[in-house]
Amino acid sequence: MFGKRFCCFILFALVLAACNLSASPPTPTAAPFTQIPLIIPTQPVISDPNQLLTPVGSTLPVEGLNPNCPLPAGWVTYVVEGGDSMGLLAGQTDSTINELTQANCMDNPDSIYVGQVLYVPRPPVVSQ
Repeated sequence: MFGKRFCCFILFALVLAACNLSASPPTPTAAPFTQIPLIIPTQPVISDPNQLLTPVGSTLPVEGLNPNCPLPAGWVTYVVEGGDSMGLLAGQTDSTINELTQANCMDNPDSIYVGQVLYVPRPPVVSQ
């Protein structure tokens, strides 16, 4: 009786071994491709800071400008950056705070903010 069980066990082990021999090792597969959506910016990307200055007579609308405040003749637009103040801009554009305030139709020269578009008589010159 012990012999039959032992033989069945051996036979069973051989059948299992034979099944494993015919199976090929698993083949790694790449992850399924997922499409990445294309994002198109709605505003143009400006890589050159000098492009922020609008030439005199430009008909392009500039976001942030007061529509009731016309561009003074010979002046350009400037986008306020972090650390700017009317005093700093006046010094860098060879003008006064009062001139800048009046040209930009502002009541308070201390109320400028980053991203605001201001009129300046010439591009700011930064001394180093």
